[in-house]
Amino acid sequence: MSGSREATGLAHDGGRAPSDGAWQAVSRWHGRVVAAALVLAVAPLATPRPAAAGEHHIGQRLAVPAYFYPGGDGAALWRRLTGPGTGIAVANPFSGPGKTRDPNYGAAIAAAKAAGVTVLGYVPTGYLGTTGRATRLGDTAPAAWSAQVQQDIETWYRLHGGDGCATPPPALSTSER
Repeated sequence: MSGSREATGLAHDGGRAPSDGAWQAVSRWHGRVVAAALVLAVAPLATPRPAAAGEHHIGQRLAVPAYFYPGGDGAALWRRLTGPGTGIAVANPFSGPGKTRDPNYGAAIAAAKAAGVTVLGYVPTGYLGTTGRATRLGDTAPAAWSAQVQQDIETWYRLHGGDGCATPPPALSTSER
């Protein structure tokens, strides 16, 4: 029954439909995997040809949101990041740096860096509380978010190294929407 709704915990329960949240979570995960696969499939097409003698041109490289685990099927996707055409990979081990170092991420990040890929770590900002989203400690104040972001950046470097951190863009104020 692997792959069935029962095996994934999304089965009907007593005639009730699965929660919208459960389906949305699966849909978001599936969408991220498909998007990553498409970006990686197009990467070889975006790689510029080598310049002929005396010819100069600007090469383009892709930035890839590498929000997939570098084990199992995701390991092949991470290996593709080390090929020509990828300039930046944004790694997201646990919607942020996580709490412990994962050896699969360590190996994938090291391989990407060795291939010349800049690896950035995703750090959530919660839009600094402007959307009402709470920190892990339940606070929505901008100062609390700022403190959590600083801690996550320090944790990212301690656990994963990398070349920097990436954060989501700031939320638009109500007057800008």
